[in-house]
Amino acid sequence: MLDTKLQRESVYLLRTILDYLIDSIATSWALFALAKNREIQVKLREELLTVDTYKPTMDQLNSLTYLDMVIKETMRMYPPFKANSRVSAKDDTLPLANPIIDRRGNLLSSIRWSSNRWHAFWYSPGLIVSKKGK
Repeated sequence: MLDTKLQRESVYLLRTILDYLIDSIATSWALFALAKNREIQVKLREELLTVDTYKPTMDQLNSLTYLDMVIKETMRMYPPFKANSRVSAKDDTLPLANPIIDRRGNLLSSIRWSSNRWHAFWYSPGLIVSKKGK
């Protein structure tokens, strides 16, 4: 528990800095992926040009389905955190080609960088956004 106002403010500042870092990392990877794939870049630009204002509303942003796909695909291919761990609260099975069965709350480590490119999860482990959508 945080005892002092200074501790609470420090945690808030740290969270704010981390949010900005994660956002800038994700933006950098998205620009990198777009620079490598002209087809996706052109298709995204065409969709963005359908918005007739420099200050779009949330409804207008939510209607940009290809932009949403590009963002999600970028986060899949270049996650801000490469690994994490989870402990199951009960028996569970991950329904994959080769199911992973966990019992007794065992610690499961996930290496996001490789699992996001793994054929058991994805039909195409590379950038697949160009095959979806419009």
